Amino acid sequence: MRNEFERMSSRQPMDTLSMKRYELPPPPPGKMTDGSAWSECVDNSFAQLEHQATRLMNLELLSENGSEAWKSHNEELQRMLTRAQAELADLKKAVQEVNWSRKSLQTKAGEELRHLESTWVSLVSRNYDIEQACVNLQRQVDRYSDMVNAKESSNDSISNNQNHNNVNNVTNNDDAMEL
Repeated sequence: MRNEFERMSSRQPMDTLSMKRYELPPPPPGKMTDGSAWSECVDNSFAQLEHQATRLMNLELLSENGSEAWKSHNEELQRMLTRAQAELADLKKAVQEVNWSRKSLQTKAGEELRHLESTWVSLVSRNYDIEQACVNLQRQVDRYSDMVNAKESSNDSISNNQNHNNVNNVTNNDDAMEL
């Protein structure tokens, strides 16, 4: 094929048909008197004649039945094409249904993910608020604890002073009673 296209593109003429196969050669020059060589040539001519007769018979059959066989073949090709197109349409429909189903599932999953993300964000925010409240409460506890400790130490010093005063009063009272 490539050679033929190259020949056509270079605008060279087509090769003439070789008629060599249809020739009936005589025996070689050295065997012109040999009967067996002539017998082989006659057998070759009968074979070629039979081949040509078979070709003529095929051409006659083709001219008689070829158009019907060709029409039948074309009808079968048309049926095959119709079946293939129907199968293609079914496959396209199935692919479309799969794509729609997948898109629907992905959309639902996306909505679920957005809901879960917003829930997560609100929970994290609440946890942060709780941690802040805990820190503030701890500060208040520490402040009240410091106040209680300060009050206790001032009470202790007051109590020690009162005890000392009480001891002095008792001592003064004892001294006064002795007098």
